[in-house]
Amino acid sequence: MKLGIISDIHGNIHALRAVLEALDNASVDLIVCAGDLVCCGANHNLVIRQIRQRHIPTVTGHYDAAVAWGHPVASYSRLSSQAEFLQRAALAWTNQYVLAEDKAFLQTLPWRLNYNIDGKHVVMLHGGLDRLDESFTPSNPTGLQHLAEQLQADIVILGHSHVPFTYGCHHSQGQTLFINPGSVGHSHDGDPRASYALLDTRTDSVQFARANYNIEAAARAIAVSGMPIEIAEMIRQGVAVEDLMLQSPAVSTYGHQRLQPAFA
Repeated sequence: MKLGIISDIHGNIHALRAVLEALDNASVDLIVCAGDLVCCGANHNLVIRQIRQRHIPTVTGHYDAAVAWGHPVASYSRLSSQAEFLQRAALAWTNQYVLAEDKAFLQTLPWRLNYNIDGKHVVMLHGGLDRLDESFTPSNPTGLQHLAEQLQADIVILGHSHVPFTYGCHHSQGQTLFINPGSVGHSHDGDPRASYALLDTRTDSVQFARANYNIEAAARAIAVSGMPIEIAEMIRQGVAVEDLMLQSPAVSTYGHQRLQPAFA
């Protein structure tokens, strides 16, 4: 089976539409999403509508859970005060404008999904088994090894880190291939294009790809929404909060003009 893998859309409808068009052109059999539909981008309602209309299997991300259930975002404790301010502001804005029906949909998202595809056990999670905001990357192989032992799956799809990677490791019952497609809506590696992955489950071959989209339109939507304008700049540059701080100290609090998000 040919899978299209997406994650971390973060309310960026412009990026999502571009990636879905690319996956349609690639004739994938199934598209799956590893969570974080909301927060940071200005069009979370349109993102949720697209995911629902396309019936894309999705697991909950830590921001999805925060909006759905009011769960605290534990990763705040590991951020600088400026980064924490920006993320809290984005979450508060999302909570203000989320539609009741979209919040109800977020409440239905599972923590994990399991599939049997081409005789292989495939698991999809946003973060860890105990914490949605747990980040896994090849720079911490011990964490991946422990997760492989816990899941004992053939393929594990992850989100959250915004870092596209594959990583293979052995466990007591065999081996696991980890796949993170990167972020559709908010890249962290300096390439602001939308990131996604293609997986052939018969051969375990993984292809990473980037989709061009109207980045400036997505950034402008954030800038006029009332969220801090630094979030718009992160989308433009394709960097994480902390990396943006290194490039230019934050000078604003909120955008001057407040517009409600689009619903169609």
